[in-house]
Amino acid sequence: MSYRGGIAKLYYESTTTWGRADAINIPASPTWVEITRAIDVTFNLTSGESDGNSRESIWEADAGGLLNASVDFSYRVKQGADTIFDALWDSFVNDSGLYVAVMDQDIATVGSKGMAGVFRVTSSTTNQPLTDGASADMTLTLFPAFDANNQRIDPARLETTA
Repeated sequence: MSYRGGIAKLYYESTTTWGRADAINIPASPTWVEITRAIDVTFNLTSGESDGNSRESIWEADAGGLLNASVDFSYRVKQGADTIFDALWDSFVNDSGLYVAVMDQDIATVGSKGMAGVFRVTSSTTNQPLTDGASADMTLTLFPAFDANNQRIDPARLETTA
């Protein structure tokens, strides 16, 4: 069943950030904060390609390569205190990771689906149009985060069950 993008949700986990040398487990019960002023969220999944060609066929073939994920969205900034923008800004200037979830509806709703992973803000462009509200275009890319056992934390599919 199709759904309207306006009911989809974007979250970040507010109690944990990753630095380059940190080895931190994802919290067992994440404290999700909805990024309510997000506009037009795009979650990108891509696969690299590797050459699968040989002389035994005239057909060109590509094998799957490394996977990639990124999140692009605009954020409606506000004047004064803004803890969500501050967290995004800190990720950008400190080169730190945020645990982010992109969901098809409220994360607490049974049956909601999405993806979560540790991302960092790699681009932030502030727009100040004359006749519209100010916004910041954000790009989040995967961050090389590791858990307490030094295992890489890869993005994972989320589905809320009971």
